[in-house]
Amino acid sequence: MRAESGMCVELSRMLPKHTFMPCNVSFCSLWGSSGSLRLYPRLPNRRYSAFRTGWYGQLGVCPPLLRSVRFFRSQSPFDAFRGRNRCVVVCVETVAKIPCKKLTSSNFALQYHSMSRHFAFGDTATVKILLNVAFLGILFSLTPVVHGNETDSSFRGSVGLQIYSLRDQIRQDGAKAFDFVKEQGFKEVEIGLGNQYGMTREELRSALNRLGIKATAALGDFNALLNRTDECIDHARFFDIKYVGTAWVPHNTPLDEAQILKIAEDFNTIGKRLKEAGIQFYYHIHGYEFYPYKDGQTLFDLLVEKTDPELVKYQMDVLWTIFPGQDPVQLLRKYPDRWISMHLKDLAKGVEGNLSGGTDVKNDVPLGTGQADYPAILKAAQDIGIKQYFIEDESPDVLNQIPQSLKFLSTVKLPL
Repeated sequence: MRAESGMCVELSRMLPKHTFMPCNVSFCSLWGSSGSLRLYPRLPNRRYSAFRTGWYGQLGVCPPLLRSVRFFRSQSPFDAFRGRNRCVVVCVETVAKIPCKKLTSSNFALQYHSMSRHFAFGDTATVKILLNVAFLGILFSLTPVVHGNETDSSFRGSVGLQIYSLRDQIRQDGAKAFDFVKEQGFKEVEIGLGNQYGMTREELRSALNRLGIKATAALGDFNALLNRTDECIDHARFFDIKYVGTAWVPHNTPLDEAQILKIAEDFNTIGKRLKEAGIQFYYHIHGYEFYPYKDGQTLFDLLVEKTDPELVKYQMDVLWTIFPGQDPVQLLRKYPDRWISMHLKDLAKGVEGNLSGGTDVKNDVPLGTGQADYPAILKAAQDIGIKQYFIEDESPDVLNQIPQSLKFLSTVKLPL
């Protein structure tokens, strides 16, 4: 929604609950210092030490769509605190021409200048501008970088949903099942490639578009990716998806070196074909890859070694890392350049795992209530630069557990 010249809207009226993720802007301050500003939605019943408005800011990372934001004003810094009339102009430079949202809080008003991509923050009553030699705490939002769910300020991640979580609901209710996805605040989903649980791909795309939800990744059948690659590429392009993976490879138990070498060869083949189509291939680990190998290594280590780093990336499923007895933190830090996304799942306490790659779906519990040390895991994931996180809940109580998991992510504190 683009602001019309002279119009002002209260921020509290524009931000429904569970709508906005933290967003980032780079900036150049009044005195020439530069950096980047991270903006977080203020959650109910929480206390922040920063400027008390609908959002608060701290130093963060600039998104790729935004080149720079500069703030200009004509008065001295002292006038801002004396109640005098003043105006701060924000010049937004973007990589591409993209629509912006008008924002105000109880203390700020926003006007759009149609002749250029400039915004003016002026006050009509009592405006207090938070000035700092490092950055200006200006309230700001860009549609392309606002997505996902509210998360605690110490965890910076785009949180989407793997729609396999709602497979039963989709089979029963079709497109109506995605109303739940929207109600929970999800803006991104990972879908099944060629498997829409009873819907056609046209129906799925229409349902997602209607609700403003973007499919950013897809998991497909291994044999289809290997033997019908063009068909899979067509499905991915239909949804404009750039990340395609697989979560299971047919194999004999126990898995052995010969099978892993063949899997690695096939992964490289799939990865090369998808790369030529502008798509990144990834493998979602499922727990059966961790049979002991040599010198303290596992077959998963051999798989990583034998796959091309440019052609084959990996997606960590937290439950399927813990279940076979692995440490997600150590694994993330061991291969920092190979992981591109995560499935956020938790394994019920007291459950003993194995190398089968399978367990009762009732062992899938809300985040933060199981065996996973999520503060440490998310910190490691954040440190190595993982950008995409998908909640996947396979339990029969998924409609109750997903809100609990989202609540956990809104309060989880990451270690320093």
